[in-house]
Amino acid sequence: MLEKSSVLKFGTTALAAVVMVGGSIAAQPISAQAATYYHRTKTAKVSKAAYYSTSSAKTYKFVGTTKKFKFKSNHNLANYKKTTWTRSSKTYVTKHGKKYLYYYVTNSKNGAKGWVWHKYLKAGRNYQMTAAKKMTATNYVQAKSGKVYQLNTDLNNAVFSKGVKLSKTATYEATQQRSFYKKGKTYKYYYVTGTNGTEGWVWSNYLKAGTYTAPTDKPATTEPTEPNTDTTKPYDGTVVVKAVTQTINETRKANGEAELTNDATLQHMAETRALQLKADSKVTVNDLAKSIGIGDYFTGEVTTNGGFVASDDANASLLTDNLRRSSADWATLTDKTNTKVGITAYKQAGNLYLVIELGKDQVVTPAVTK
Repeated sequence: MLEKSSVLKFGTTALAAVVMVGGSIAAQPISAQAATYYHRTKTAKVSKAAYYSTSSAKTYKFVGTTKKFKFKSNHNLANYKKTTWTRSSKTYVTKHGKKYLYYYVTNSKNGAKGWVWHKYLKAGRNYQMTAAKKMTATNYVQAKSGKVYQLNTDLNNAVFSKGVKLSKTATYEATQQRSFYKKGKTYKYYYVTGTNGTEGWVWSNYLKAGTYTAPTDKPATTEPTEPNTDTTKPYDGTVVVKAVTQTINETRKANGEAELTNDATLQHMAETRALQLKADSKVTVNDLAKSIGIGDYFTGEVTTNGGFVASDDANASLLTDNLRRSSADWATLTDKTNTKVGITAYKQAGNLYLVIELGKDQVVTPAVTK
């Protein structure tokens, strides 16, 4: 590149300014726009390769012939720091016996072209991406602070916009993936849909596999653990479950979504899960779903609890209010992808607990008739 030359300007008596470099004197680069003429080798094709630049230098046109030409700047590299340059040709520019390798490059953003000294380039794609590909739907939760972004459709000029922070209390279902390239490095991105309504692309390292479940407190007391042993604390699980389910379905209907319908297998799972929770079992809900054989359409679990109040209807109202207070839980219960439910209530340590297991419609493949 001319900026590295110590050439004196022909036809003039002006000398290049000098600067101190590492304790020794080196010539300050002269401008490529000077009246000096240069010569170069014939243009030769090279294999295509991607580069990016963090320099504030320029690209140039060569005005003249290979034996006598001038540099004419045409693009500022500083304006293209979030883009990729692709080389296609090369030439060697000779300046006072020294040769400098130049590449002819084309920019991925707008097709800008020009010659650039190869030292101003760094190997690798930058702000480009692959086409999105479908993946097995997988649930994730936040692992690190990050954002969910919208991406444009130009694979050669990726632009991120409208970033929304990840939520610690949301579950994100990933259904697509793609690779994003930045300064020569590759980053995997997932397209996710969150239970909090967020949709978009997020770096995979911001997530970890899992489903968010709101924490439940189970304070130990000396109160009786069997229902109906204290007449001042009435409890009929059937009434409570029916009232809670009715409220959830009223909300779903108001949102234009189908009501949850009771599923016998999910109901069995909810009742089994209640026994596990009472026994403080270490078995996870996903392990239980697999053991029952519904891992294909089981979508998640929601639990809540509350102290006893005046009546079963009041108990149901209290539990429903607790569910509403957790935006993630309520979003899960009113999510249109969840269509099946199993729900049960149980009493322990003076509190009333609710276990809700959710599922989606199974895709049935019709038999092929011959």
